[in-house]
Amino acid sequence: ITGFAELTDGIILIATLNSGMFAYNSVTGKGTSVNGLESGMYTALMIKGNAMLLGSQEGLSLYSIDNAGEKAALKMKVAELEFIRIQDIQAALERNTYWIATEDQGIFRLTLNGEQYSIVKTGLKFNLGKENVQAVYEAPNHQLWVSTLRNGVYRLSQPDGKGDFGRATSFNK
Repeated sequence: ITGFAELTDGIILIATLNSGMFAYNSVTGKGTSVNGLESGMYTALMIKGNAMLLGSQEGLSLYSIDNAGEKAALKMKVAELEFIRIQDIQAALERNTYWIATEDQGIFRLTLNGEQYSIVKTGLKFNLGKENVQAVYEAPNHQLWVSTLRNGVYRLSQPDGKGDFGRATSFNK
């Protein structure tokens, strides 16, 4: 199991590395496969309303999903992340914006606008562009916390409107 997300009250989505995705109804205690997903090894999951960002070994896709979690429909793939393993997806404080952690390609800031998007690779001046980022979290003060596989944890100062950061503090010992 690689991720959990609450779709609606009582419906929990469960992403797996080898067995697809399931919707578990906590009221009835029954689970069902989510239909309409491309096959893949799912690595990260984020739900907002009926929009689902799904990360895999092959990149990042946006799906719509019904309230019961039974049927999903592909809306778009993020071309810039094709063939890049997605490690984590976290909501940013800015509306319709998400932080995407990747294996060996660092961090991206994704902003959705309907079925269009903008994406910016961030942390480049701190040499995070080729990092294997395991997890990312934006704190209420807009600082971005980044966990890497080999080089510890970074705390990036509050970003400007383009997702650029002024300072980075490294915690690696």
